[in-house]
Amino acid sequence: MKAHISEEPFHRAEGDEIVPLQTKSGIRIYVMAKPYILVPDYTLTVGLYPQPTEHGAIGEVIGSDWVGMKQQEVAHSQAWLYPKDRTLILWECLVEHWYRKQDPRTDETLRAIWLGFEHFLLEHLPDVERIATPSWEPLYEDDKEAWPEFLETVGYKRIGKMAFGKDVQTGVL
Repeated sequence: MKAHISEEPFHRAEGDEIVPLQTKSGIRIYVMAKPYILVPDYTLTVGLYPQPTEHGAIGEVIGSDWVGMKQQEVAHSQAWLYPKDRTLILWECLVEHWYRKQDPRTDETLRAIWLGFEHFLLEHLPDVERIATPSWEPLYEDDKEAWPEFLETVGYKRIGKMAFGKDVQTGVL
């Protein structure tokens, strides 16, 4: 996973949060991560024909080389830590369309990436007491229960209309 962590100023208006926070302005920590897999990196050498063939071919492969491995992003994730509230908002952790299953409840890749991102956050961010995340995900709106049920499979409980959460120490909020 590639990750970027930075501090940024914030100001939250009333009603502009998925969970109540005591701190309305200050500095928060932003994390953007891009999980990836390694895939073989090949180069092909193509010999071009002077004229396209009757079937439209313009050439043929005359050589190939394996040049190593390259990173192929499979997901993207974002989170914000509000240090004074010791609250981490895991805003999104989504698998790329070509790699995800239609139902998040059965998507083992999503589950592994979510838990991996959560572990990364808790390992790299100080003094987190609770994690919260939105109770909805537009990618899965065809089945209104799919996203909340997925969140329950990774240890979250509903903590309000707009959020699920868990206590970092006990795993339950």
